Amino acid sequence: MTPPSGKITLNDAKRYANLGVDRLILLLRRRFGEADLKEFVSQPGETVLRHF
Repeated sequence: MTPPSGKITLNDAKRYANLGVDRLILLLRRRFGEADLKEFVSQPGETVLRHF
């Protein structure tokens, strides 16, 4: 499933998991500079993945 753009929180991920979603596909919807791209890639890992 591809969630709406924006940051994914742990609560968002838990809601999707409770609905039976086992994979989230994060989609770049605009061009990013290097710093923004690093944030886009690292934020879900730091806030969501480490809890699963």
